[in-house]
Amino acid sequence: ILREDERTALSTTINSFGEKIFRKYRTLLVYGDGKLYYEQEPKLKSSQDNTDQLFVSKALTNIYAGTWQSDPWPCDLERPQLEEGYQQNDAVEIQCLDVIRILCEQGIFPTLSVTKEQLENVLGKKKNAKCSLSLLYAVYMVFLQLRGKDSYYNFEEQVLFGLTILRQYPSIAKEYQMHYEHVLVDELQDFTPAQSALFLIL
Repeated sequence: ILREDERTALSTTINSFGEKIFRKYRTLLVYGDGKLYYEQEPKLKSSQDNTDQLFVSKALTNIYAGTWQSDPWPCDLERPQLEEGYQQNDAVEIQCLDVIRILCEQGIFPTLSVTKEQLENVLGKKKNAKCSLSLLYAVYMVFLQLRGKDSYYNFEEQVLFGLTILRQYPSIAKEYQMHYEHVLVDELQDFTPAQSALFLIL
């Protein structure tokens, strides 16, 4: 939109803004050992695609087998102590999917300094005897790793990834802050904490 003074006004959704940052700087999303989350060009997963539970099942299988990347891990949170192999359980996987959604909407990403207290505050009553806090967080970590390996991301992760990059690299955030003279937002009350945090960085 061109205003009367001929300056440009850009209209975008907060998710599209996060996606723009993620796609431009995706090589900055790395494991603790420096390995890229997304080595290939990422693809937006269709909302009609119901493979999320399959990713969760695979994540649980890897964790129970001990074949998972656990770095970085919160220093004050014990790692999952598991002995037997994982047996598929829809109730557990659905609970894990719910936790993944919550952590994503809260803007929590493994490479940011996550603490046990932060996870307890965010998840509240979502943890139970069958799924310890450490197991739930491990599933979240491995879920994101598996999605990256398959080059998939979803609608909520657009914001999560964009926010993570700006939080980790203030110089990039500065570029965007200098780019916009004014920012107007509609329906702020409907924003998730991650969406609000991304907006406030601007």
